[in-house]
Order: sequence, then C-alpha cells, then structure tokens
Amino acid sequence: MTTGFFETLLMNANVWITFLDPKGNIVVWNTAAEEISGYTAGGEVRGSNDIWKKLYPDREYRKGGVTEKINDAILNRQKLEHFETIILSKEKVQKQISWNTREVLDQNNETLGGYIAMGGRDITEIVSLGAKFRTLLMNANVWITFLDPQSRIEVWNNAAEEISGYSADEVKGGMPSGKSSIPTRNIGNP
Repeated sequence: MTTGFFETLLMNANVWITFLDPKGNIVVWNTAAEEISGYTAGGEVRGSNDIWKKLYPDREYRKGGVTEKINDAILNRQKLEHFETIILSKEKVQKQISWNTREVLDQNNETLGGYIAMGGRDITEIVSLGAKFRTLLMNANVWITFLDPQSRIEVWNNAAEEISGYSADEVKGGMPSGKSSIPTRNIGNP
C-alpha cells in the first residue's frame, strides 16, 4: 500500500486524529478534528499548539485537568484511554470528547521521533442520552435495582426507596441479604 493511501485513510477517519511533534505542535489534524472542533487544519491549527487555548479557554481547566494529565502520560510513556474532557468549539458549543493517546512507534517498537498520536470521539450525545436515561430510570414508577459484577447494589431507584423503605445511600454498594434478594422493611399494615 502506498503512503498516499494511508494518509487518505487517516484524514478521512470518522474519529478526531491529531499527531503532535516532540514540542507539542500539531502536525496532523484530520477532517473529523475539523468537523468536531470547527477549526481548520491549514490556517488555524497545523504547526503550533495554540489551538488548545481556544478549545480549553479556562486556563485552570486546561493546565490542571488536561495538559498536566497528557504531559504526565507522555513523560511516563503511558497511554491514556477514555480520558474525557470538555472542549469549546469554534461555534462556542461545549462538546465532551473521549481521548486516547499513544506514542507513535516504528517497526522496532521505538518512539518515532517523539511523536504522539491522539484520537478523540465526540461523546456529547452519548453522555446526554445517558443522563436522560438515568433520570428516566430513577423516576420510573417501578422498583429498579441493578447489581454490579460482584452482585453489589449499584442502582436503587426512587420507587425502590419508596417501596422498601431503604434509601439508596443505605443500600448502594451492599449485597442483597436474607432469603429474599432485596431487603424490605415492614411499612404499612403488619
């Protein structure tokens, strides 16, 4: 396969792909990065690292929450997976991005010129749907309980509280006990 073929794949991937040089300057900013962020590769992004100040205008958030975490991963040669941040697009819309970073390695598993690859997915809609689902779940008029893989109570909705007499705080993280799988208090008539 030719270099042009791989470049076309990279530029047209449906996830945000960015490559940083050893100084943190952007050398690749693909089409998805342009679409998600609103900033174009040619005139606004490539060749510097100023874009991060635009995407993360809050200095405290950028330095402490984002840059520090990425720099730490780079220095310790660790990859970041599912590192979530909130950017401000060029259109002034907040978007939640899930990042993955990796060193760019050659055939000998050596860092290729100190380059770092960053891939991001816009998960704004997924997070929003998750919040809506959680609201629906918690306010359903039926008892809903979810257990984690260790069979500890993870979700205890409002109906479960009302019917059982136990608050979510009392049962979350606990194991269902007794002969029945769900604890109940004697509420109402004996």
